[in-house]
Formats: sequence, structure tokens, C-alpha cells
Amino acid sequence: MRGEIRNIADDIRQTGKEYHVKVIHKKHCDLLGLPSEIQPLFQAQQKLFQPEVIRYADTNPIQYEKHWVDANLVPEFSQQDLNHINTSNYLIKNVPLKETTLSKPNSQAMRLLSC
Repeated sequence: MRGEIRNIADDIRQTGKEYHVKVIHKKHCDLLGLPSEIQPLFQAQQKLFQPEVIRYADTNPIQYEKHWVDANLVPEFSQQDLNHINTSNYLIKNVPLKETTLSKPNSQAMRLLSC
């Protein structure tokens, strides 16, 4: 399913709710640290940075985000304060997307969102 890239913070604020984000972690990882189904998408020499965040509307968690970012393409990304920047917007600005797909959250995401 294809979707439009939107700024979720703006969308939440337009509903009159308060937007905030909880950073679960930010870490560097290597290919072997990725789920096996994701590993073929990357090359062994790529340096990867993995942020994981939950976005909230008021006190309700509404989006779980996990990225695997090629640190060679956007080396300064790992130093960004993810409490104050939108990860997707930052990445799109610095390495524009050509296409996006939407998917259902996996069991880990559902657990983190308390669904």
C-alpha cells in the first residue's frame, strides 16, 4: 500500500492534541544485529544507526517508528536530538525518498504501543 509522507507532529497538533515523542533507544548496529528478513537489504560494509521511537497524541501512543539508517549517507543523523526533530522529516530532507510503503505493526510494536 502506498502512502503520502506527512508530518505526524503537525497532524496531531491540528487535532488540538499535544504531540510528544519517547525515544526508546538510539544505537549503532551491524548487519548481524538486524532481523534476518531485513539483512539482505543491506551490505556488510554499511554502518547502520537504529533509532526507535513512539509518538504520542496527548498521552495516547499512536505511532511506533524503527529505522535502520545508513550512517554513511547521513553521518550527522546519530547526533540529532530525536525528542526535538521528526526522524522521518530529517531523513527525507537529507536523503529524499523515492517511494514508501505502509505496513501493519509487528508484535513487538504492538507490545510497545500497549495494544
